[in-house]
Amino acid sequence: MKGLTQRLEEARSYRGAWLRPSNFESFWKTSVAFAQNAQVESITELPSATQTATFKRIMFTSTDQTQLSARVILPVGTYGAESLSAADLPAVVLFSDLGRGVRSWLHLLRFTALGLPVVALEARPCEPQLKDAWRGALSAEELAHALINPGDAAVSTLKQFIDDALVAASVASRFLGRTTVTWGEGLGGSQALFAAALLPKAVSATMALNPLFADNATTLRAVVGCGDTPQSDAAIDAVGLLDSACAAELIRVPALIGTALLDQSAPTEGTFALYNRLAGEKEMRVYPKFGHERINQFENEQINYLREVISAL
Repeated sequence: MKGLTQRLEEARSYRGAWLRPSNFESFWKTSVAFAQNAQVESITELPSATQTATFKRIMFTSTDQTQLSARVILPVGTYGAESLSAADLPAVVLFSDLGRGVRSWLHLLRFTALGLPVVALEARPCEPQLKDAWRGALSAEELAHALINPGDAAVSTLKQFIDDALVAASVASRFLGRTTVTWGEGLGGSQALFAAALLPKAVSATMALNPLFADNATTLRAVVGCGDTPQSDAAIDAVGLLDSACAAELIRVPALIGTALLDQSAPTEGTFALYNRLAGEKEMRVYPKFGHERINQFENEQINYLREVISAL
């Protein structure tokens, strides 16, 4: 059995079993077009006891016609696109892990303290058997079986989650009249990466901790095979369309990635597979003693990273 040090050393150069399918961009074309035309449908002003920020909830429709909502916090003086210029700071668009609710309003204020507006998607409910996924209760293989259909990527549950992220990031960018920094952990990390890959004009940087669904063909090898038959090739391409590592090949913006060596839901090998395919500026943080969980140290380093992103504007 490999020790953590050996696993880490081998993972550092790993790029995954299969590269991006040739039809990756065309597969996502319809979702991207929908996202780029989606609009905020309602805005609810929320009461606040603080004088430093305003709180809102916005509503918009995803690709399956489900109405979604997001929490919005604006630093005082930031009210909408009409009052902003191209030189303004980006907004943070936040996605949660599978089965975990949106972060608290208090947590979101850590971003507005930097002067950054924040939009946090209130994710749609997941199946009951997946509600503890954010705790690391399911392996990468179990998650892939639950959310990916190797026979038809278009009807996979994971595709809808990614569609939701594309719509949320695109709507947030237009609503606030600025680019965004996408951020998420677990499933949210995958959503953040796909948004950065497919919405290059709306996303100026991305951050992901323990992103799920990287190197899917390896995770599902028992199902998709090794590419030695036409059927196997088709299945490998199908799961590749929903692969965070494949999406990473299209990301050109700065990226901060974190991985926990004890994580069985998002194995470090898969995280390095996506990290090593990132073409832009990138930084990796490795946490040897953590599993699939929230890591405060990463969230603290995130703030420093955002300061670097801001200073580079």
